[in-house]
Amino acid sequence: MVHTTANVELFRQQLQRILSSAEFASSRQLREYFQYLAEAAFSGRTQLEQAEIAEGVLHRGKDFNPVDDASVRKLATLLRQKLAAYYAGEGTQDEILVTLPTRSYIPVFRSRENTPSADAVAPAPVPAAATPAPRRRGAPAAFLALALLGLLLIALAAYTRRPAPLPHLVFHFATAAGDIMHRDNSLSGNALQLGPEIGPYDHVTVRMTFSPERATQQAGLMLYADADHYIKLGRQFNSRVQLEFGVESAGRYQKPAGTFAYDPLGQTGAPLWLSIRRQQSNFSALLSTDGIHWEPFGNQLELPVPTPLRVALYAHNGRSNAPSTHAAFDHLTIGTEFHSFPPATAFADATAGWRLLRSPESPAALWDNHTLLFPFDARDKNYTTSLLRPAPPQDWTISTRLDFQSLHGAAAGLTVHGERSHFRLIRWDLDGGSITAEHLGHKQANLPDYGGEPPVLLRIQCRNGILLSSFSRDGLTFEELPLRVPLRELGQTIEYGLEASRSTWSAPQEYPPARFSFFHREISSLTPYR
Repeated sequence: MVHTTANVELFRQQLQRILSSAEFASSRQLREYFQYLAEAAFSGRTQLEQAEIAEGVLHRGKDFNPVDDASVRKLATLLRQKLAAYYAGEGTQDEILVTLPTRSYIPVFRSRENTPSADAVAPAPVPAAATPAPRRRGAPAAFLALALLGLLLIALAAYTRRPAPLPHLVFHFATAAGDIMHRDNSLSGNALQLGPEIGPYDHVTVRMTFSPERATQQAGLMLYADADHYIKLGRQFNSRVQLEFGVESAGRYQKPAGTFAYDPLGQTGAPLWLSIRRQQSNFSALLSTDGIHWEPFGNQLELPVPTPLRVALYAHNGRSNAPSTHAAFDHLTIGTEFHSFPPATAFADATAGWRLLRSPESPAALWDNHTLLFPFDARDKNYTTSLLRPAPPQDWTISTRLDFQSLHGAAAGLTVHGERSHFRLIRWDLDGGSITAEHLGHKQANLPDYGGEPPVLLRIQCRNGILLSSFSRDGLTFEELPLRVPLRELGQTIEYGLEASRSTWSAPQEYPPARFSFFHREISSLTPYR
C-alpha cells in the first residue's frame, strides 16, 4: 500500500520505543495489537473494522461478531490507557506523540511541536466553516488587496521550494501456517507474492521490517522460478532469530554449513536491507542496516534454472502452529548495486547487461572503490559518456545515488534516451550549483543544489507517459522540478541509465569524478503466486 508521510521513519522509531517500554512489556497481545494498528496507519489506511483486527491479531474466525465480542474494543481502551500512562512517565520528553482517537482504530502520530494535521499519519479532520472576520472600517481596499497579493506570492514561492514526501510502496504480510520446501507446497496464496522477471546480471534489493518470535516464523526476499527452484534470503526463528540464505533445486532445499547464522538484531524491530546479486546461474547475498554500507552473507549459491526467475517476497510460519505475525517490505527494486561488488571485479562484470555509449574522445566509465566512476578527462572540452539499458514499456521509476562535485561545465546524473531526443536529470555548476531537468534542445528547469554538494538521490518517473523528475538529500523528502515531458517526444525505442558530460570553453583541467552507488528501478506491484 502507498503512503506519503515524510516522517514515517521517525514514527516507526517512536512505535518501537513505546513497544519496548515498561508499560507494554507485560502484554504481548497488546504489543501485537498496537503494531497492527500502526502499520495500517503507516500504509495510509483511514479505517479498520473490528472483524479485520480480530482475525489479524486475535486469530478469530469468520464467525467473529463485534456485537457479542468486545475484545477488540477492550484492547483499544487498554491501549489508550497505556499510551496515556507512557507519556505521563517514560515518554514525557518524547518528540513524537501517539494517540488512538475515540471510536477509531487508526492511531495518530504527530510531532509534539506541530498540530496533528501538519504531519500526522491519519486522516485529517474536515475543518468547520470559518466565521468571517468583522470588516475594519476605514481600511483602504487597495492596501488590503496588495497585502493579500503579497502573502499569496510568498506562500506560492515557499510552496514551489517545499520538499515533498517520497511516495513508496509498502507490501504487508500476515504470516500463517504453510511451507514451500522439499516438494511441500502448502502456502496460502498471499504468503508468496511475485513481481517481474529479472535479468541475468540484476540485483534485487528490499528493506524488510520483521521480528519473528516463534518457531519457523520466516520472511524475506526470493528469486522464484517455480515451487521446486528458488533462491531465498531472509529471517527465520529457529530457537532464536537467524539469517538464512539458501537454495531449493529440483524439489530439494539444500542446507550446507553457512546457510544459517545467528542474527543479533533480529528482534530489535529495526529494518534490515536484503539484496541478492545474480550473475547468470550464480547468486550471492548482501545485508545492510542503512542501504548504503553492505556486507556479504552466506555461501555463493548456484541455481541452473530452465525458466525465467521472478522477484518474490515471502512470509509464513512454516510447519508450525505459531501465531500470525507481521512483515513489511518497502524500497523493492531491480537494478545494479555498484557498491556491492568485490574489489577485484572487472568493469565488464560490474556493468554486464548495460550498453556503454561514448562520444568521440570521451573517457570510459570505470568501476572503482565500490562505485561506478565517470572520470572527466582534461584533454577534451566537450563530450558525453552514457551507460544505458532498455526501459520497460509500462510506467516506471528509476533512481540513483550520486556523489559528485560539479565544476566548470561538468555534469552527471540520470538519462532517458530515445531515437529522437534525450531527457536527463543532472547535477552541474549552473548558477553556482543546480539540479536540472532537461529535455535536450527544447527546455529545462533548474533548482538550487544543496550547499556543499552532498551525495544526492536523483529520481525520474514515467507516469502515464509523462516524464517527471525530483531529487533528495536524505531519501525521505524530495523536491520536484517543474518540467513535464511526454515520453513519446523522445521516440519509440527507450533506454535509460547514467550519464556524465562536460561542456566548457575554459582551459582544460582535471575535475573530480562522478561516483554512482546504484541504479534502481522500483517494483510497484506484486501478485499472489497462485
